[in-house]
Amino acid sequence: MWDDIADVGVVAARAAKLSIADVNGSHPVLAAMPSLGADPNDVAVVLRFFRDHPDERSVLTEGGEAALRRVERVWGKTVS
Repeated sequence: MWDDIADVGVVAARAAKLSIADVNGSHPVLAAMPSLGADPNDVAVVLRFFRDHPDERSVLTEGGEAALRRVERVWGKTVS
């Protein structure tokens, strides 16, 4: 659930990894680019946006491209 996401970040390593921490303080979930199919930095931006803007989540039903364009329009950050 969106309300369970405490923090979204990127861990610097040989290959950068997306890090998602929950509100319960569990060990963060880590995912590398091959698992994500995208740059962890871009995924972190998108997750943070929809976590912080619940009123924008309806665009997620329109598909990935629409969601990415919404993030770009609102935050002015290019995501691929």
